[in-house]
Amino acid sequence: MISSISNPEKRTDYRDSVVQGFVLRVEPSGRKSWYLDYKFEGKRKWWFIGHAEYVSLSEARREAQAFLGILAKGKDPLAVPEPELTCGLLREKYYAPWVIENRKSGEETVKGLKRYFTRFDDRPAGSLTLGDMELWRREMREKRKLKAATLNRAATYLTAMLNWAVKRKLISENPLEELDHLKETDSKKSWRFLSKDEISVLKEALRVRDAAVRAKAQPCIYAEPLGGTFADPLEPMVLVSLNTGVRWGTLVTLMWRNIDLVHGTMYIEAGGTKSETAQTLPLNSAALDTLKKWRDEMPEAGPVSLVFPAPMGGMFYNVNKAWYRLLADSGLGHLRWHDLRHTFASQLVIAGIPLNTVRELLGHKNIKTTLRYAHLAPQGLRAAVECI
Repeated sequence: MISSISNPEKRTDYRDSVVQGFVLRVEPSGRKSWYLDYKFEGKRKWWFIGHAEYVSLSEARREAQAFLGILAKGKDPLAVPEPELTCGLLREKYYAPWVIENRKSGEETVKGLKRYFTRFDDRPAGSLTLGDMELWRREMREKRKLKAATLNRAATYLTAMLNWAVKRKLISENPLEELDHLKETDSKKSWRFLSKDEISVLKEALRVRDAAVRAKAQPCIYAEPLGGTFADPLEPMVLVSLNTGVRWGTLVTLMWRNIDLVHGTMYIEAGGTKSETAQTLPLNSAALDTLKKWRDEMPEAGPVSLVFPAPMGGMFYNVNKAWYRLLADSGLGHLRWHDLRHTFASQLVIAGIPLNTVRELLGHKNIKTTLRYAHLAPQGLRAAVECI
């Protein structure tokens, strides 16, 4: 029947009565070809099935029916498939630019992803399994001797990226949503706070160090000692931490626009705290006096200048060398910088400040986090029960 169709004067389409859109196209040259005329998302398209001299009517019709079956599922069989979104592509193309721009800890997050999870770079982001993570944990413990706390912290880098991708519909679900935290029985959970006497010892050690730095008997954090109240930033950084309880990451990213020396407040921007919420802290007289004196040492600093700039002008990574020497000279022994935050909170609780007020000052979302200090207020609890 097809062979009996004569050559037309112009291109002619013969439509099938069985399969909608199935067409035999005949050219003036006599060339006969099978096509499927269809619409996808409102656009008309043509699919070339084959030449009639090589593909029979029944074969072409089956191909057209199979094509329409895929189309009925909302998929265009001719669409060029997008490359699978691998973990590496998700990190580099999408997540890294966003997290660096919007989170103060963004660069550290990206470094963490590269440090621990490049093994998954070629894996589709939605295909990771809990089994993959168990194998990763086992290898990290056996080969790199990492503790549970480190593994838990590293895992949050990956799960946070996957949750971010779900919210932006880059993947349908987070395959690691049910990943459990490891029990941190192998991690040191102890923390320390300074007593009133120890705080006095620390402050005296800071004054002695300041004099030694000016006399060039001790190294200065900056190239040369400053000429004002403080020789370099160590003393004001310690005093501000002791009197505000801010975390190290917040301290070293503070800008002068965050400090209101007139009204005595410190504004911590969203993203600058663990809870990712903005916070305004009142400054006590010691913190305010310290910041005023330090501001006098920075006459050229503008609103977006760091309050405590590193020697090369950027953000401090740490001041470990000066800090550890200070501790050795003071005789206070081992003390982490974060213990200054514990000291701030502990002194408030010992002074009888309600735990919920302490929670607000520390920026804790959950009162359970603040309850670690509850045992420091036994007299307040005793007074409460005596009221009955």
